[in-house]
Amino acid sequence: MTLELIADTRYIEITEHEKFDFVSHIQNKYKVRLKPEFRDLEPNELLTYTIIGQVTETTNTNQNQIGITTVLNLDPVSDVFPGRIIIPYNNEFIAKEDLIIDENTTIEKSLYAESITVKSGATLTLKSDVFISNNRWQDARIYVEKGAKLELDGATVSTCDDLWSGIVVEGTGIQPSNEFDLDPSKSGILVSKNNAGIEKAYIGISTQAGQWGGFVQAVDTRIQDCKFGVSFMKYDGVDKSYLIRCTIEAEEWGVGIWANDYVDIRDCRIIGSVKGIDAVNTAVQVWGSTNEFIDCDRYGIRMHNTYPNATSVRSRIRDARFSNNYVDIKVTGTTSSQAMQVSDNNFLGTPAAATWMDGDNFYSIENNNFTGSAFSNIAFSNGALPNRHTLNSINSDAYGILPLYQNSQYQFEQNCFEGSTQADVHVVGEISSQGTQFLGNGNCFTGPSNTKDISTSNNISFTYFHTDAQNPSTSGCEIPINPDNYLTALSENADDYSDCGTDPVSPPTTQVELCDPKEEVDPVKASIRELKIRVALLRDKLEENPVQLEVIKAELDEKEQCLRKNILLLSHLLESINLDEAIVVLQSEPEFRYGIMAYGLMVRSGRLTEAQNYLNGLRALTQE
Repeated sequence: MTLELIADTRYIEITEHEKFDFVSHIQNKYKVRLKPEFRDLEPNELLTYTIIGQVTETTNTNQNQIGITTVLNLDPVSDVFPGRIIIPYNNEFIAKEDLIIDENTTIEKSLYAESITVKSGATLTLKSDVFISNNRWQDARIYVEKGAKLELDGATVSTCDDLWSGIVVEGTGIQPSNEFDLDPSKSGILVSKNNAGIEKAYIGISTQAGQWGGFVQAVDTRIQDCKFGVSFMKYDGVDKSYLIRCTIEAEEWGVGIWANDYVDIRDCRIIGSVKGIDAVNTAVQVWGSTNEFIDCDRYGIRMHNTYPNATSVRSRIRDARFSNNYVDIKVTGTTSSQAMQVSDNNFLGTPAAATWMDGDNFYSIENNNFTGSAFSNIAFSNGALPNRHTLNSINSDAYGILPLYQNSQYQFEQNCFEGSTQADVHVVGEISSQGTQFLGNGNCFTGPSNTKDISTSNNISFTYFHTDAQNPSTSGCEIPINPDNYLTALSENADDYSDCGTDPVSPPTTQVELCDPKEEVDPVKASIRELKIRVALLRDKLEENPVQLEVIKAELDEKEQCLRKNILLLSHLLESINLDEAIVVLQSEPEFRYGIMAYGLMVRSGRLTEAQNYLNGLRALTQE
């Protein structure tokens, strides 16, 4: 067999199944090691071999004297099947055992090393493939010191052997303000972009444990064939790290986050992990337009927090596609000052639960599509917070919604159910009445069949409020058929359920006039509750949709004016009924104006000492 290097096409054809003799064919020009691409081949397709190591031309033909040969563990005779050998474009290769970078350095050639350390104050930019040996496994890593920066600009970091340790970004208690802020007192920086890759690492990227959070900005990056994908360690405060348009394929977890306010995850794809995201004592922010969690053995997203969760940041999981995970989202103890938001997602083919809220939680699950899950939501003893499951399109295999045990303020409202085989909602244990006499819950149930719309497994007591089925503005599906051990009652108004699910994603219109409710305490409270939810949704959209900025801002201004009007109306109604409650309503609002109004009510009622103490507190808060 005759082999020759073709400079233009940069590959060597192998036409026969025989021994490939490096020494006689290319020893004088290249020192290489072959890595076959193992996969199922199409008929008549050639196997591809990728060159792992390579050096420029040398006149030394004695293998024992060529250090690169020893480092690469070159075997001069290898089995090669018919195929082609790909030659890297630059035809050059750099080999170092332990590479220390102590000044700004850019490497555009292929690189082989046993370890790389980027020292404080230095920046290392890699633009070609890097291969890390695992001869010394724990040291087989790229270590970015505090005040240093590593930039992967289209480079792929892998190994010639089994797993290497991965990229470690050292942190401090202070993160840099941006990727150019190199300061020894601040965390190290990793920037990965332009389809860079990290392969065959034990942990692809980690911010070192005990070192308080390295700074990671990964965009258009592949993390593949790793034991763990990305591990964000403890960091007190707002972590500026983010993952955008990344694809992560890791065995145990795709992204791990511990004791952090949150890490921004946008438009990422996590495939085939035991847990797509594993988050402990942290908020989770997944948003954008095309997030995917696919084929995760246990959980697409798993959040477990020590109750109560100290973070004031709201968790948000939006615009994601969950497919073929055992449980899509399981959450334990996410009680922050704001409700966790699970919205505008598509849940497909989950054999267990799409969302499983376990223990004390505060959340809103809204505007989602659930298809083919055993349950769209398991609410397992979620406590006394006002949790909501609303505006969802639910086509479940067994039960649509399963509230279990203590859920004293749980509400399911404005959902569209279809095809549940057991019941649309199955209640076990304590649950609040659904809706009020002024505002019905407006669910559209599966309808006449052997399936119960709402079933119960014990003698519980609650009331489900609905509207008249003959109302021409509805389709007649909002009254539960086959009622079980609960009561049904007629309300004055019901929310319109016609916009269930993510398409369209805008909040629905309501039959009750939110801005001008009936001037009674309960309908005004219901209006305030709904307006606050809509204001929060619009504020989120304002951040995410700069193209529609003016349209969203106009709607937000309108809803905020209605909210202020109804807060004042509620305090006025309560003033003659329950002055203490009127004061509490005003004190609970964050705007300073309401605090001054609460002070005025105290003065007018003769509670001067209490008013003075409260005013002093307001002044101190304003100064801060």
